[in-house]
Amino acid sequence: KYGSLPPYYEKLFRQTIEEKQVSLYSKVFYPGFSAVAVTASLALYNRSTNRPLYSGLPRFLVAIPIALYLGDKLRQYYQRSSAERDAMLRHYIMLHPEDFPEPERKKYKDVFETWVPER
Repeated sequence: KYGSLPPYYEKLFRQTIEEKQVSLYSKVFYPGFSAVAVTASLALYNRSTNRPLYSGLPRFLVAIPIALYLGDKLRQYYQRSSAERDAMLRHYIMLHPEDFPEPERKKYKDVFETWVPER
């Protein structure tokens, strides 16, 4: 009884090969967004102090790699916290299977209401 997930939840929490691989979007979004945000904030700072937009180029060249690194660390943190949350939920479901009955499957004919065309 204890120690295994019900079949529905086993499918829900099973990690497939695609889930273990990190998508290109998630690899690029966090570092890319942080680099764009840093670049924009430095450019806006220059604009607000009446300097040319890209003056202080060494600041940009130092800040962008740091932002890329911190964005990647943020992505790793979110993935790690999501994995911990999923493990905690999986463990709770394994210990309390009576609280998680398998949902009844519905067919489309039960979900759809009768359709009356109005012209």
